[in-house]
Amino acid sequence: MKAYTFMVSSEENEDFLREIEILGDQSFLDLHDILVDECGLQGYELASFYLCDNSWTKLQEISLLDMSIDEKPVDADEDEDENETQLPVKVMENTEISEIVKKKH
Repeated sequence: MKAYTFMVSSEENEDFLREIEILGDQSFLDLHDILVDECGLQGYELASFYLCDNSWTKLQEISLLDMSIDEKPVDADEDEDENETQLPVKVMENTEISEIVKKKH
């Protein structure tokens, strides 16, 4: 199985730099759990990964939890969100690394 190496840094802490190796058949939840452990987090914080283009425009979300809403509330103002585009969302537990990461670098 192909292994992937991710370099993880933080804009908030310039000393934070981690190199994480993970197999392609592992899930984004596995990657999330590694990061939670490395950062000393509690593990119950909401989290998402994003697939972005070269300009860092978010193209797809990979969320810790499925927070999608199937139906619009009855009293929702239809004009309010007219121009807002919804990102496609996947759930970490059900998404393998190799399903999303296709290109080198």
